[in-house]
Amino acid sequence: MEDYSLEVEPKLQSLEESAEALQEAASLVSRYSWGEDYPLPPLEEIERADHRVGVFVDGKLIAFASIGHGFSPDGIDDDALWLAHVVVAPPYRERGIFQKLYDKLMTYAQAKDERILSCTDNSIMEDFFLTHGWKKIRETLAQAGDPCDVFEYQR
Repeated sequence: MEDYSLEVEPKLQSLEESAEALQEAASLVSRYSWGEDYPLPPLEEIERADHRVGVFVDGKLIAFASIGHGFSPDGIDDDALWLAHVVVAPPYRERGIFQKLYDKLMTYAQAKDERILSCTDNSIMEDFFLTHGWKKIRETLAQAGDPCDVFEYQR
């Protein structure tokens, strides 16, 4: 059985130029978030992100998130910043890793002084948004045709 204890402090870092890390991020997104049969390849979106951050443990990417323009699932508000591609590998969840990703991306986004949006069909994420200054602004369909809720950060 693999040991997922965190004897080493997870390392948060920007993933702006590492093609290998971006491929690993796309794999995490496919495996643990979007699903392997999602109609869009995550790597193409991840490469277009304005800012990307990952969390590494012993050199292995265990979590990833990005923010960028043009990530609206329905094409509405594509000019806003979208918090996207948020994923933490299951063995590392509930350890504060998501909060580190979120804080880093929100610091970046708030410095841009633009609207910040996100879309999710995950009830845990919805609860997080609603308790961290976000407001649900509409329901829409994701690219795969599944319903999702769009949230806007309230400055």
